[in-house]
Amino acid sequence: MTPKVLSVTIFTLLTVLVILTGTLLFWFKSSSLGHPDGPSQLDYFLYSPSGDKQHPEMVEKIYHDYHDDFLNFNTTISQQHWRSLFPVGEGMIGLTDQQVIDMDLHHSVRGVSDPKRHIYLVAAFHQLHCLSQARSIIMHLFQDPNYTIREATYHHTMHCVDIVRQALMCASDSTLIWKEYDVKWPGEGGTRVCRNFDALTQWVVDHQYVSQSFDPALLPHTEY
Repeated sequence: MTPKVLSVTIFTLLTVLVILTGTLLFWFKSSSLGHPDGPSQLDYFLYSPSGDKQHPEMVEKIYHDYHDDFLNFNTTISQQHWRSLFPVGEGMIGLTDQQVIDMDLHHSVRGVSDPKRHIYLVAAFHQLHCLSQARSIIMHLFQDPNYTIREATYHHTMHCVDIVRQALMCASDSTLIWKEYDVKWPGEGGTRVCRNFDALTQWVVDHQYVSQSFDPALLPHTEY
């Protein structure tokens, strides 16, 4: 092989390698993060059905260390606040075959009452369910000295504690909580930047699936 032919061959191979590398990088970015101008598997709830972004991903929230109606000593009030976190369907949604394909999702079981839709449980509501379960047990133990926990309830609650652990580690909230001498509660009244829970809730409402007793169970009953 002459030097000229060798140079052309090497140049051709390098060109092919660059094209293949670029193609693989584009594929990896698209499959991992979604199209830069459209929804991905993580921010799908921010977009309209036509693909237009209609909600900000991050919003500012007031940080409450203690003054919060979710902690109200009037349990009627606090219960109402906790229950208000869950839309109809408890965070379960149903998606059509095309929606599953468009979102590049793993196929999930179909609803029995609506077999045209695949049933999914939005993780944030599973985590809130678990936190509600742990809260329920704590309240029972505080309000009733004779309250005992059944073995099944114990295992359910410990499962829930671990679900919350995984969620906290996954989110890894890096907010720095300050403390001042004249403010009793650390960080009280400060702001933090959060993902848009209201937008996620609205998306769940728009795609809600109300599970029936004969549907596959994705979410156990919360013991309030």
